[in-house]
Amino acid sequence: MRVFARSGKTFMKVGQNDPFDRNLFSSLGLNPDSYGVKEKPEKPGIKMKKESKMRDKSNKNLLLLITLFALPVILSGFLSESGILELKPGDAEIWYLGHCGYAVKTHNHLLIFDYIELEENPTERGLNKGFVDPLEISDLNVSVFVTHSHVDHYDEIIHSWQNEIKNIRYFFGWKVNEEQKIPHHYLEGPREELRLDDMEIYTVNSFHSFVPEVAYLVKVDGLVIYHGGDYQGKMGRNAPSNAKEDMQYLKTKTNAVDLFFIGAWTGPPYIQSIESLQPKVIFPMHERKKEANYKRFAAELKNLGIAIPVIRPEKRGDRFSFRNGTVQQSKTASRDN
Repeated sequence: MRVFARSGKTFMKVGQNDPFDRNLFSSLGLNPDSYGVKEKPEKPGIKMKKESKMRDKSNKNLLLLITLFALPVILSGFLSESGILELKPGDAEIWYLGHCGYAVKTHNHLLIFDYIELEENPTERGLNKGFVDPLEISDLNVSVFVTHSHVDHYDEIIHSWQNEIKNIRYFFGWKVNEEQKIPHHYLEGPREELRLDDMEIYTVNSFHSFVPEVAYLVKVDGLVIYHGGDYQGKMGRNAPSNAKEDMQYLKTKTNAVDLFFIGAWTGPPYIQSIESLQPKVIFPMHERKKEANYKRFAAELKNLGIAIPVIRPEKRGDRFSFRNGTVQQSKTASRDN
């Protein structure tokens, strides 16, 4: 038996090897160290369990902290990669979808022009892959434009998108078979004009390789977009071109063109269209799987004294950011001028 006495009080603990409870001494105003009272030993495994719990708690706190700081960045990256991102009026994201296909994301809309797949059978889909995945864009306001019925401009796969995209509408430069039962607008012309909510659409017409076709001028979300398809301005094989008059007509609808999509040729009427509308940037097209030819096109324009920047995609899925009237480079695509 061990006996301690102080200030008229006696403390006793049976079993010499059992330390006194330090809390008891402290509660009585006594310093347990003065009496050689040691910390009560913990049972085997208790200390390890406490340390493990402390580590787990620390790890959870660290994970929470990282998540709070990283989540906005992660979400921003995801939204940016998928193309579902907020843009100011006048800004745009552009994806090259092969040949004459381009997608343009604006403040409130996603516009898709002359989309085709043909024999390519993609294993991966998404705008950044160059192949439309309707699920990826299912919550957007999607407008699909087709200039004419040639297989390198029109692919019937676009009709299946309406099964996944709740807000989708189609624009054709000719009368499509009505049996397809899709929300559509026929802009057969001549010089059709259509206003839908915050979008204005103007067309000019020609007749190319036995089919009617149009070129589109679209005004939306502070942008003016021209997509020429195969437009040549002729209403017959041997007919004269109306390109000069058509471009003058389009100039009455806008003071400037921001995004200009045109076949990669410098003969008439292509060069006349560029000189007349004087766009801020040019995106060449009509060279599916031969995108290297876009470099030749850019060089020819430069030799002709046209200093407008030419943005040269090199593969499907190449992406470009249009901000403040200029285009920022994608990692793989090239720019001239």
